[in-house]
Amino acid sequence: MSKRNFILLGLLVIVIVFLLMSRTCENMEKRIKLFSINESEIAKIEIKDPNNEITLAMIDNVWMIEEPLQTQARESQITRFFETFLALTTSSNPISQSIDRQGFFQVDSTGVEVTMYDRNDRQLSKVFVGRSNNNPTIAYIRSSRNNNIFQIENVQHVINPTLNSWRENRILNITENDISRITFNRNNEPYILFQDSFGWNLNLNELSAPLGYENADLNRLLQAMVNLQTSTYFDNVYEEYVEKLATPELEIYLELHTGSNIHLKIAKNDDNSYVLQRNDEYITLYRLTNSQFNQLNIEPENLVPAGDNLVEPEEFV
Repeated sequence: MSKRNFILLGLLVIVIVFLLMSRTCENMEKRIKLFSINESEIAKIEIKDPNNEITLAMIDNVWMIEEPLQTQARESQITRFFETFLALTTSSNPISQSIDRQGFFQVDSTGVEVTMYDRNDRQLSKVFVGRSNNNPTIAYIRSSRNNNIFQIENVQHVINPTLNSWRENRILNITENDISRITFNRNNEPYILFQDSFGWNLNLNELSAPLGYENADLNRLLQAMVNLQTSTYFDNVYEEYVEKLATPELEIYLELHTGSNIHLKIAKNDDNSYVLQRNDEYITLYRLTNSQFNQLNIEPENLVPAGDNLVEPEEFV
């Protein structure tokens, strides 16, 4: 073989190798980010499936549920949406581009439809998410703008359109450091907890006792109060509880350092639970368990440290 032919053969081999490598690279899986938008652009989110629909909107810098009723959205669920759903990645190679396969993968009206809007109500993205019938760890997604169907991790828990998946389950969105004064009214016998420069104090029937900041019983009471949560909501049934809430088992008035107040009424619901009304709201009431009620319904004398007594204020000031 002449030197010239040898060189040509070598160049041909190089070209063939280059073409094979290029084709291999084209077929290799690459991970791509599904959404090109970021959290700060989104002002409204609509999520719906064949049975449920929910609308969330940023109002005064707070995420609220607009439909099916107006209430605060659960902050942790909003965070999961942005950190998990908005950050989704997938293979650059779709598993299907067939219109006929959209129903099979539930990336049409049979799945979950997620639409995001900006502050001007301009649509930023609309996608359909379908679940796998065989593998609970994966799901499928398709943009409304094309027929490409991609496989993703299962995010059904993040985009569940049921109301209770998104509504705030904390009844009081405060910390104990926000509270300056609490009035408890038990069977028309009120007592007051308040703070001064030395810590918490108790007032009962014009008698007082210092409780300080290291009082274990008091701290348990405060923690039970600020961490109140519910998993059951009573919506649009206020009329059924009017009489019970008119004479509640326990009333709590909280005064905050910001100057705002919170008023809680707690009445018996059934043998296993209580119903709570916050700030005279009537659209939504909250269910408390007997255990939660007992944590709040404390005998004031039980808060006084052993060996101390309730005395007239001037005796210890």
